[in-house]
Amino acid sequence: MENIIDVKANEFGERNVRMLAELDLKIVVSYLLLCDKNLTQAKLARELGITPVALSRLLNAEDAKIGNDMSAKLIEVIDKRDTMGLYDSMRQTLRYFFERDRIKKNILAIKTIEKYIHKYYGPYHLSEKTHFYLHEGHLLFECQDMKWVFYIKSIWRDSIGAGNVRIKTYPREIEYQKADKFTYICTSRTMRTIAEKGRCLDHPLSLWKESYNTVSAIELTPDLKCVISDRIMYDKTKGIDFPDIESDTHY
Repeated sequence: MENIIDVKANEFGERNVRMLAELDLKIVVSYLLLCDKNLTQAKLARELGITPVALSRLLNAEDAKIGNDMSAKLIEVIDKRDTMGLYDSMRQTLRYFFERDRIKKNILAIKTIEKYIHKYYGPYHLSEKTHFYLHEGHLLFECQDMKWVFYIKSIWRDSIGAGNVRIKTYPREIEYQKADKFTYICTSRTMRTIAEKGRCLDHPLSLWKESYNTVSAIELTPDLKCVISDRIMYDKTKGIDFPDIESDTHY
């Protein structure tokens, strides 16, 4: 009888080849060169059984996926080296670029929202109380004694999850719990989940109604530069109750 550990190891080996085959050759090669200071592109080519010119062509190809044939050979190269020594540093570096990109796009979305509400709702301005790095995802705009809370994490698909799990969007901070309006900032990738499926309503509807006169969702274009639609999910004055939704498109 075949050893179950060997069976599982063989299954992992096959899966490993398939997973590596889908990665970008340029990125994997660059990482290997960083991991092994003695490894050069020419030496790597020899270990792969191809010429340096052939490797250079593969690296410069428009479709730089590794592919199944190259994957099996590349795994032998990887197995000879410590590829985890730079893992923590690489993870921190990727985290930096990820956070940087998120913050830049959040700022762009905020500027778009500010222009939009200035045009249609009045001279609201971003409150100094807003936590700029938006770990909780809430923004507070004020206009005289009026308060408008926005939730910006809803533009990110990975922030709202999948399935029927309700995301936690009701503010924990007291200053955001009582306002005239509460609005989710969305894109086409998240608008339906937020505005139509109601997965954003993580607390009893009675609490939302006590906290806000209006709950809505504003949809931005994929580049976050324009507003596509403004959808009311709840409006105490107009008598619109959850889950009834009214679409108010200005463009």
